[in-house]
Amino acid sequence: MRNDIALLELSQPIRNTTIEPFTTATHPQQGDRVGVVSYGRNRSEAPLLQEVCRVIALRKGVLVTSCAVDFGSSGAPIFVFSGGTAHIASVVSAKAEMSGQNVSLGAQLGAPLEFLRAELDRGVGFFKATASTASTVVVGEERHDLGAKFITPKD
Repeated sequence: MRNDIALLELSQPIRNTTIEPFTTATHPQQGDRVGVVSYGRNRSEAPLLQEVCRVIALRKGVLVTSCAVDFGSSGAPIFVFSGGTAHIASVVSAKAEMSGQNVSLGAQLGAPLEFLRAELDRGVGFFKATASTASTVVVGEERHDLGAKFITPKD
């Protein structure tokens, strides 16, 4: 679970200047105030922000929070709030129970995110900086060159 994150590489940059990406907070601390924005079960059309959660524990690369998540929340961002700004601290990997309390679990971003960024910088990503190709996808045509490429950090 400590490596349950993904870093997406876009084939083209986002040119909309009104969109500002969130920064990451790679080292949240126990007691930090966090929030989760998720769709979850029965909320497929309207996301919900739960912002009164706390980091309960940091265990072997896994962030344990008091955020109560539900099925469908996997992959939802866990934000930490600092100086009035939200930073992505993790993504929801699972819901669990700890000492009778509902909790959410997510990977700490530090080392896994650094590894993935380094791999992209080395050119290990799916898209290569020098590649400038375009293709057309035809309905019903079988394609074998599409899909996710997964890189697993070595322990």
